[in-house]
Parts: sequence; C-alpha cells; structure tokens
Amino acid sequence: HKLKIIKNYRTSLVKSLRFIKAYQGYMKAFAKNPFIIVAEVLLNTISWILMSVLAYCVYLMFYPMGTENAVKIITMSYICSFALSIVPIPGDSVVAEVSFVAMFSKLFTEGTTFWAVLLWRILTFYIFILVGFMFTMFEPFTIRRKNDKLLLKAEKTKQKAIVIDENIDSTIE
Repeated sequence: HKLKIIKNYRTSLVKSLRFIKAYQGYMKAFAKNPFIIVAEVLLNTISWILMSVLAYCVYLMFYPMGTENAVKIITMSYICSFALSIVPIPGDSVVAEVSFVAMFSKLFTEGTTFWAVLLWRILTFYIFILVGFMFTMFEPFTIRRKNDKLLLKAEKTKQKAIVIDENIDSTIE
C-alpha cells in the first residue's frame, strides 16, 4: 500500500513551484539592493547586542550597585547564546535556563537565581511570543478596517463614475 501524504500531487507541485519562483524573485530583488543587505546586517547585529545586554540589565535589577564588569556579563551572555544555538530544541526548552544558571549562578545569591532566570527568559523569549500573539489577535481587525476603507473608496469611485456617465448622457441628449 502507498501512503498518501499529498491528495493532489499536481496541485501541490504547482503551489510549491509558484512559491519557489516568488521566493527567487524576492531574493533577486533583495540582492540587487545592497543598502537593504547592509541595513539588515546592521539591525541584526544591534538586535543581537541588545539581547546580550539584557543579561546585564537583569543583573542590575537585582544588584543596582553591582560590582561586576558589564563586559564580563555580556560576554557570558554571548557564550550562553552560542550554547543555545547548538541545541535543536524549539524554544531551547530547559537548555536556556540551565545554561543561564551555569553561567550566572556565581553572580546571583541562592534566592535570586531563580527570579533572575525567570526574568531573563521572559525578556529574551516569552515577550516575543506575547507580542506575536497580540499581533495575531488584532490583525483581523486591522485587515477588516483596511478592507472597509478600500470598499468605501471603491464605492465613491463607482458613484463618481455613475455621475460622470449621467452627465455625459445628459450632454448627449
């Protein structure tokens, strides 16, 4: 017996080829504009730096007059990020927390380590899920509003066309 994963092979093939063709077009357009490439690399670098600075910010939240060097903590955060990039687990479940504890447990006291890990994880992972969820929840409303504006504009254009047609008809008579 054959296992049917795809119901209609031809339709799936056409969809896949369209997607690939569109993707190729986007990549060609992307490659033709070096400004976009430089901007993307720059923004990604800034994002990566800011994500690593979050560990230092968490440290300062618990120890405002902390004596640890910022460069040391940021470097430890980079090492933690590299350790996470090796593990192929969605969301780096548990590995992120364990690596943070392994790297930063000497900086925090026994009672604050758990809260520091929780706060760091919220700022580096869960907040993005929350923002994505909010965009997903409110997107239908924004799409509906855009569609309503387009329909209103189309109706106005249609009414203008009717008025113009009536004026032409009255002029011809």
